[in-house]
Amino acid sequence: MNLTAFVTPKSKKARNRFCNLMQSESECIIEQNKGDRVFLRSLNNKNFFWVNLLNDSDWSIEL
Repeated sequence: MNLTAFVTPKSKKARNRFCNLMQSESECIIEQNKGDRVFLRSLNNKNFFWVNLLNDSDWSIEL
């Protein structure tokens, strides 16, 4: 079973990746959970990235 998270871009870099790589799809698969951060894979498998669960500068996340 894959756990999912929903992300919202906050920075310009994140907005570019969200539109261009992720096709504006906010749902992601959680690949790794390191406690204070998670490694995500976009549903289309084109973007892989770390998100800090508290105060990430690029992404807001909802688990």
